[in-house]
Amino acid sequence: DHQMSRSQIESLIVHPGDPDGKLVPQLHEVTAWLVDMMPSLFQEVMKREPETLLQSDVATADVRVRATLVQTLLELYETERLSDRDLHIGSQYGKLAHPTLGDQLRPYILDGTKGTGVRGVAIRIVKTCGLKALQEELVQVALDPNQPIQLRVEAAYAVERIGDGAKAKLKPLAIGQAGDDPDDELKGCGLRAVWPGGITVEELLSTLTPPRRRSLIGAYQVFLSHELIEHLEPPHLPTALKWVEEQEAKRAVPGPFGELMDAIILKAWEHLDFPRVLEALA
Repeated sequence: DHQMSRSQIESLIVHPGDPDGKLVPQLHEVTAWLVDMMPSLFQEVMKREPETLLQSDVATADVRVRATLVQTLLELYETERLSDRDLHIGSQYGKLAHPTLGDQLRPYILDGTKGTGVRGVAIRIVKTCGLKALQEELVQVALDPNQPIQLRVEAAYAVERIGDGAKAKLKPLAIGQAGDDPDDELKGCGLRAVWPGGITVEELLSTLTPPRRRSLIGAYQVFLSHELIEHLEPPHLPTALKWVEEQEAKRAVPGPFGELMDAIILKAWEHLDFPRVLEALA
């Protein structure tokens, strides 16, 4: 009401005891409301603490603001002046969607000279915003054994989550043609992407091995525990039961691998009237 100057407003919202001039956390949403009315304050907050604007519904309402915010965030991530380890920040990426977002993110996803951290952020923004236009770029990263493993996993998760036609291209990950995959994460993403529909039950079962790291509840563990059996149909059961018979020595393996064998037997019990199931179960 009184047309206060920017410096006066800053004195109210900046924490007086913070050497970096950070904003008072309890006033983040108030700040976002103020910057909507005062462009000069917006620019100052953008330089000082852009993640505050990212967390605000008010500040991200304008498409032009989102494009500027994306560029600022990427530059800060690239220079490691900002980290998205705060899960709350990552959950806000959906607010960044705008018509030219793909053009902003594509260079960060494909350019191997850029840092792994900022490239990972770009992939997570694509996944959160459901940006299908970059599916092929994500597949390219996921399948490239020369890319850092964490980026390949990020890209594979993104394709598995938002992909449509591109999912089938992750089959090499599912069948073990992925290169280095120490935690089976690429394998898990590949299997989730192509089962069912993109891989036969024979191919699927031939790829299965006990998880390399049982303590990691990742894509492969989840696939073994829930998603494989969910889409296993009665015509698949004779083949699956034969696979269980061949794995008898491993059936005592604790965790999802042994539990999967039990789940196949129990599912067969529910379909004894289907051809060849009773014989295979016996």
